Amino acid sequence: MGRIFHPLFALLASATRQELARQVAYLKEENRILRARLPERIVATPQEKKRLLRAGRRLGVQLKELMSFVSYQTFRRWIREAEENHTKSKPPPRAKLSS
Repeated sequence: MGRIFHPLFALLASATRQELARQVAYLKEENRILRARLPERIVATPQEKKRLLRAGRRLGVQLKELMSFVSYQTFRRWIREAEENHTKSKPPPRAKLSS
């Protein structure tokens, strides 16, 4: 019985990937059109930076192809700054008291 369902699941997974690819292609084109209508430079707020970092951090190099709001170098700089701020905000480790 498992032999019957495996090809069916593979077909559904393939269709889902194709549909997602079409949706991404549409959104990328829509972003290009909207970006062309915006001013030359857009400055992101700290909240917008956090949202973009949260959404794009795990994409890695694949993000280069998707980015339209900021450059990949700027995004990498935001990651470094966020990591530096995170380590600065941590309190120093406490020394253990010996009894």
